[in-house]
Amino acid sequence: MLAGQDFTMGMLLDGPLGEGVLAELGDWNSGFAFVVRNGTLSFLLNLAGSDFEIDAPMPPAPELVELRFVADGADGGVATLHADGQELGRGVIDHMFPFVWSVSGCFLRVGRGDGFPVVDLYENPSPYTGRIRTFTLETGNAAGIDLDRARRQLERSD
Repeated sequence: MLAGQDFTMGMLLDGPLGEGVLAELGDWNSGFAFVVRNGTLSFLLNLAGSDFEIDAPMPPAPELVELRFVADGADGGVATLHADGQELGRGVIDHMFPFVWSVSGCFLRVGRGDGFPVVDLYENPSPYTGRIRTFTLETGNAAGIDLDRARRQLERSD
């Protein structure tokens, strides 16, 4: 879904900033969580045991929060956190996002974290206590990776 691509994950919020999971995919085996903890926006990433954390203090009532990821075409890319178009924080992720997050299956959950958390920095269940009006995930620019070829290789693997 996100391997080797630029992507933007955004949420339009309504009212004061809440706390909890905005979006979560996967679990402690591998996955990511976009969360608000103690007024701090965090992108938490677990890539098969390699953890990445990007944090930024939040304004009290943002309308739009976003995670923007720009793939570097090799082994990862740069992730930035934004509120209402203003960059709040950034970090380098030196691993490529996987084509498959979990062999047992995983789901993208919006507004709630369930099951095992992605990392030990938050606990589930963790519903977002504010209001999310819309969620968008835009992908593109496959950074030189032949996604069709990679898909065919996955389909042939055991």
